[in-house]
Amino acid sequence: MKRCFAILLCLLSTSSFAGDVLTPVPMATGEWPPFVSASLPGQGSFVVALRKAMARKGLEPQLTFTSWSRAEHMVASGAVFAAFPYIHNTARAASNRFSAPVMYSHSVIFIRKEDAARLPRIERLDDIKGLRFASPRGYWYEDLLLKHGAQIVYSADETSAFKSLVSGLADAVIQNEEVGRYIIDHDFADQKAKLTESTQSIGERRQALMLMVSPTYPRASLLLRQINAGLATLTPADMQIQGDHRE
Repeated sequence: MKRCFAILLCLLSTSSFAGDVLTPVPMATGEWPPFVSASLPGQGSFVVALRKAMARKGLEPQLTFTSWSRAEHMVASGAVFAAFPYIHNTARAASNRFSAPVMYSHSVIFIRKEDAARLPRIERLDDIKGLRFASPRGYWYEDLLLKHGAQIVYSADETSAFKSLVSGLADAVIQNEEVGRYIIDHDFADQKAKLTESTQSIGERRQALMLMVSPTYPRASLLLRQINAGLATLTPADMQIQGDHRE
């Protein structure tokens, strides 16, 4: 009887029950709906895709929601393995590594409809000189705008940037298309008819959204290889905004 019990324990330890125990990996993030939000089902489409990929490698993200500046500090200090979602640029890549893409960002320029005829057509970067763009600090395009003579009306967050646009303090907002639409639908519904998306863009319109990985977190290289292997299994459908995250 004791031998049978021992065999049963052995079988259980190697069954799918044991495989269901996932190893937590600490990560930092902030509110960026519909990709990431503590209030959305599954905490947003980016998190849903990331959890699916990591689970296939026996891992799960252990999330801390915080400000973006704090998230970047946590990455730099090694307090977390990574922060997300981030777009690769030269400045960030100088001190951090990046994962394979989890999802993709489609950036557009939001403007007031009444300004469509007044604003210059942006055919080259020098055409943005003198334009006022509202934005929080730290976005991928910040140095690009300043280099080519644009002004940045800094805001506390993405919603505040749209507030500057609506009030006329700024000429435009560069933002992910889905994020911009979400903000307008939820915070500026009464102004929706007055805003539009320009057909023009600055930089690449389609950019990969990735994990920005700490250079000092223990075993970061091994974890990154495992997570990238999981991300490689995602389908195009896995990497899309989920319908219930647009509500």
